Amino acid sequence: MQSPSNVTSLRERLRAKIETDRSEIEALTSNELRRLAGSLSRQSSDALHSTASAIGSEMQSVQQRLTSQIDTLGKSLGALEKDFRKLRTMTIKSWAKPVLVAASVFMGIYLGSLGVTRYLSWSIESLMREREELKAELVDIRRVRSLAETWGVEFSEEPKGRFLILPPGTKPEADWTCGKKPCVRLGRR
Repeated sequence: MQSPSNVTSLRERLRAKIETDRSEIEALTSNELRRLAGSLSRQSSDALHSTASAIGSEMQSVQQRLTSQIDTLGKSLGALEKDFRKLRTMTIKSWAKPVLVAASVFMGIYLGSLGVTRYLSWSIESLMREREELKAELVDIRRVRSLAETWGVEFSEEPKGRFLILPPGTKPEADWTCGKKPCVRLGRR
């Protein structure tokens, strides 16, 4: 039979070994979580950068289309001004023809500006919808990033000791080693 001092000594060595193992597991877990957080941060930054680039190129494309349409409208207005001069000389000769031509020109300008207004309105609404979708994606990315930083693992310190609280559906497997150090593998139930 072992003496009480041997049992106490064995108990103290076992406690020291358990504390050392726990510290190593915490350090490994912390390092792995930091590495994963950095990786997710880089991926999130890359995704945000590519999204911003896509928005910038789309805005540039819309601006070029608008510039082209404005140039076309400017040419059309130049042609209308030329026609107006001819109408003014014709007005002196006859009254009825210039009134009908002016009404036609007015309708053309009105319908053209109505089309341009609707196109611009549609473009702005489309960009606003896209902006809202990007905001929603950003919220999702941030949520996924925060979950990935901890893998759903929580730490708890209670009177009975320190614990890792695993996410639901996770089965701990403690008979693993990482390098030469013991570790816990998280498996599915």
